[in-house]
Amino acid sequence: MVSVTKIMTLMTIFPALVTIIIGYLLIKFPVSVSVPTDRGMHKKIVSSSGGIALLAGLGVMSFLLKFEVVNFILLVLIGILGFLDDKYSLSKFVRFAAQIAVSIIVVNEFIYPAIIGDTVGLIYILILVFMSTYTINIYNFMDGIDQLAISQAIFFIFSFSMVNGFNDGALSLLFILVAFFLINYPKTKLFLGNCGSYFLGLLIIIIMLTVIRDQGFMSSVPLLILMTTFYVDATYTLIIRFIKKIQIKESTVIKSIKYITEAHRTHLYQKLAFRRNSHLKTVFIIMTYNIIWCLPLYYLSFNYIDYSLFFLFLSYLPYAYYCYRNNAGTEL
Repeated sequence: MVSVTKIMTLMTIFPALVTIIIGYLLIKFPVSVSVPTDRGMHKKIVSSSGGIALLAGLGVMSFLLKFEVVNFILLVLIGILGFLDDKYSLSKFVRFAAQIAVSIIVVNEFIYPAIIGDTVGLIYILILVFMSTYTINIYNFMDGIDQLAISQAIFFIFSFSMVNGFNDGALSLLFILVAFFLINYPKTKLFLGNCGSYFLGLLIIIIMLTVIRDQGFMSSVPLLILMTTFYVDATYTLIIRFIKKIQIKESTVIKSIKYITEAHRTHLYQKLAFRRNSHLKTVFIIMTYNIIWCLPLYYLSFNYIDYSLFFLFLSYLPYAYYCYRNNAGTEL
């Protein structure tokens, strides 16, 4: 007779196997492809929309382990948006409007609706909607070299679970992410695409909002530490690009905002990959910073929540300086 433990193990691992199967099908029969551009970091046409494989694994996980249906639906919605963006290159207006709409839904779902009627509560909601939309976008910005976005997601989920507990859902989710990593190691065969990067950005936001709902806003600060390399790289780069554009004589604020949303190769991670001529070496450098510096600060912040903002500062400052030293935001 099969034991309950063996059944649970199979239920935990099976979604990852589905991700691998769907992933290889997407490689063999692409539903969208990524074509190299002058602003990109790749030189070959590669199958894209790999987020479909992640969604397939998550769908099986939701069925087997009773993952919250609302969460799954929201992740499917953002995944569909990303796929349409991969396939048809949606306009910036449509893309941002849809992301904001999903962010409003997810924030309303997780943050007690009663505070919406209060002025302070409304400001709080708007901040969280901005944070959600921003995270989805920066995850997309940071998905520009092989394995970086999926490695960051693995680091985030593993670190969060290490402190909060490895339940079956967390383990299954980690196996799904690792499965996608292995599909593309050592040579990338399937990009996450916007479908995958939007999915991962929203997944991280759902975890953050769950913590905020259950434990209060300050309890989410340790999670911001886990996202140091993404938040700092993206934010620093956007600010520098905006400043450099606004300094041009005939430029305006509107033109500068449009400028920072255009494709470029000025993020820190892009500069590191270009200089070292290696995506994997760059990912190794970033993950090393995560593990050696951010992870201990996350643990300290989690256990000494009153000092969490100080630990957040300690996490962000060195990486901001690293961006500065490598001229992030400045054209190569």
